Amino acid sequence: KAVPHSMDGIYSMPRVRNMFEFIAHIRIGKDHQVNYADGSPFFKPWLEDILMCGEVLKSDILKELGVGKTSVLGNNSDYLDPGYKLLFHLPELPEKVSPGAPFSYFKDRLAIIRSKGFSVALKAGHNMEAHNHNDLGNITVYYKDAPVIVDAGSEYYTRLNFSDKRYTLWYTRGSGHNAPIFGDIEQMYGKKYIAFFERADRKKLAVNLSNAYPENANVEKFIRTVDFADEKITLKDDFKLTRPQIARIKFLTPAKVEKISRNSIKIDNVIMNFDGIELDKISTLPKMNGSWNIPLTAIEFKTGNSQYSFLFQACTENTVL
Repeated sequence: KAVPHSMDGIYSMPRVRNMFEFIAHIRIGKDHQVNYADGSPFFKPWLEDILMCGEVLKSDILKELGVGKTSVLGNNSDYLDPGYKLLFHLPELPEKVSPGAPFSYFKDRLAIIRSKGFSVALKAGHNMEAHNHNDLGNITVYYKDAPVIVDAGSEYYTRLNFSDKRYTLWYTRGSGHNAPIFGDIEQMYGKKYIAFFERADRKKLAVNLSNAYPENANVEKFIRTVDFADEKITLKDDFKLTRPQIARIKFLTPAKVEKISRNSIKIDNVIMNFDGIELDKISTLPKMNGSWNIPLTAIEFKTGNSQYSFLFQACTENTVL
């Protein structure tokens, strides 16, 4: 502002725009965001900075984050500068909010597909990222604005979170996420454990998890796919093991869960049908004082098969169970 146009070259750089707009691309539902590792599932943007960024970048998807939101000045000096930004430099906000990008993709890291019905996110990357959880292949599912399948996130930090005992915490471990464990072998910490997308578009996601597990898991090949439509999602796991083992999967949800038949359960307003795998148990976890701040429900499955699938569809009068 002191020297007009002096920052135009910086603002025009694609990587600068990508950094600022990231927060808009991970939004899912109305008040949530795709969370992984220690991230929060609740969408609470710092409007004081985000709206300024939207103005200088001429980015509608950033300015839209302020529509219908409120900001509090607070009662100490930490809020003084942000308060001044809003009081004296609040940009004009759009009258309408777009539904957001139908597809957001971060190469070999994260893919998100959105619609008016279902939205889904699939995680790739490696298991030595900042604030890492052993979460390669973890899937997040929303129906409209409601979370269906989620990542637990993190408890409030203690010394354990940043010690050599970090992966004794249930929510950081591979078994605390929804990629399977084989026998009693789960994903481990380390940069050599990787996952990458073989396909990522608005209709299908396919992530290669062949190198996401330690050698003693005996995983020779493993592809997890998501077939996407507005009113249904199909999750398929297809793997080859060098030695047969029982595969176990644990899905987490903040929603009400009800078993309705041998091969289907109801999660809030969504029916989950499953094939090639059996329901093991449904249990309520202790309340987390951190990301969700409510008790989550664990839905656990097991199978001796190397292929199985889960179909998520909206619960209507015509839903096939």
